[in-house]
Amino acid sequence: MTATDEMVRYWNELYCSCPNGERIVEELLGPLKKIQLRRGDFDTAYDSVMSAIGDQDIYFPEAYFGFLNSDIREDVLGLFMNPGAVKHATESWNNEVIRQYTEWEPANYLGECGALTETSPVSKNKKCSCYLNTRHKSGCRWRKDRYDELRTNFGLNDFRFLHSIELFPFHSQKFDEKIKDHLPMMFNLPFMQLTLQTVREISEKKRVRAILGIGKAWEDALDTMTWYSKTTEKFEGSVPTRVIHYQSTENGTPIVILSRQTPNGVKYVIPPAATNYVCSIIGTQTQPAVINTRVLGNVSGRKAARGISKEVEVSDSLQKPISLDSSRSISLIDEVSSLAIHLSGDLDLFVGRTVAPEKARFVYKHLWYPNQKYWNNDSCSIHIHVFRQTEPKIMIRFGFNVNKIEWSEEKILSMKRKLSEIASLLGMEAKMNRAVFAIEREFDHVEKSAECLTALIPKVKLAIGCP
Repeated sequence: MTATDEMVRYWNELYCSCPNGERIVEELLGPLKKIQLRRGDFDTAYDSVMSAIGDQDIYFPEAYFGFLNSDIREDVLGLFMNPGAVKHATESWNNEVIRQYTEWEPANYLGECGALTETSPVSKNKKCSCYLNTRHKSGCRWRKDRYDELRTNFGLNDFRFLHSIELFPFHSQKFDEKIKDHLPMMFNLPFMQLTLQTVREISEKKRVRAILGIGKAWEDALDTMTWYSKTTEKFEGSVPTRVIHYQSTENGTPIVILSRQTPNGVKYVIPPAATNYVCSIIGTQTQPAVINTRVLGNVSGRKAARGISKEVEVSDSLQKPISLDSSRSISLIDEVSSLAIHLSGDLDLFVGRTVAPEKARFVYKHLWYPNQKYWNNDSCSIHIHVFRQTEPKIMIRFGFNVNKIEWSEEKILSMKRKLSEIASLLGMEAKMNRAVFAIEREFDHVEKSAECLTALIPKVKLAIGCP
């Protein structure tokens, strides 16, 4: 019997035994009662972990999601920390978990709206008939976001289904230090050993297209095992990111873990260089377009950037109308932003991508400067929009939300006036949409849109007061 079969059977037998929450906790975490936290302290590791789980212990744990013991060569495996908190659960929550682990076939899972099946993805703002919406309020939104990230950030455009394995299978209000500190004590617990052996086996036998994980805890867990190789690369950005690459065998499916320490209030976006590095490991096409730059002496008619003039060549974009299809939309916005950075010489610009669902009207990218409280997607940002289902267009846009930005009324009025002046200088249009004031302009050439963005960035920085 394979490790995967053993893990699936373990959870099947656990849920076939008509369990209750107390029995499951005792079965899985009982050994932690023997581990005293400190000499003279009556609390055990079990007590500490259970206090972190809190009232979520009434919900049955979910160790994995998917049909891992079937043919999954067209699929992706995600390694996640824990299934999170259950909010607004239905009364039948635990019974549905039991049915999932004891009765479900692949067809049940493939009814998920994010998967590549006959069920079409829908807007996050609309309810769909996906079975995940029958469990709790957040429904299928979280998993659909992961599908979007894999398809757009990592070039996994045509995988079928996202399977997942949770390092800590219990639901909890938050994955805090009380759990993280005691994870090393859990790595030898039977259910945890089955989890780690299953991940290793799936990699060794190349049973999936890619294995991607999140969190340093997964690195700590995998480090308890012997590997053919392990490499670590660090990438700077608004949030520094480490990419850890494990190989179970020379030709096994790579296991890639993204580890970062995200400060409170900072939206995490994977640094583009880290995204490209992951793509190179898993064998998909890197997302930003290839841009060839040649550093020259000062050239007449071209303004030098930081004392150096650069001639920038972007394939299929210089003075040519864009030709847009679903496979090129992401690379186009990368061409615009990358070309703008080269034209301006502003190396502090951080690029992050937010992508609408696959069949949405457009995709867009937001730009901001690290550690600047005004620059984020919720309050004040520059967007690059690429329209798909209309005539091919690239839109450069800057706007701010008057309800979310931390500005006085005087500052808001001043900014509207300054932006209107900028719009006039750059041939842009000023618009007020609900609470958002924005200036924007559409282009049908990559280079022209990049030139507008290059001119817009310093003017907006000056208007806002960014250093």
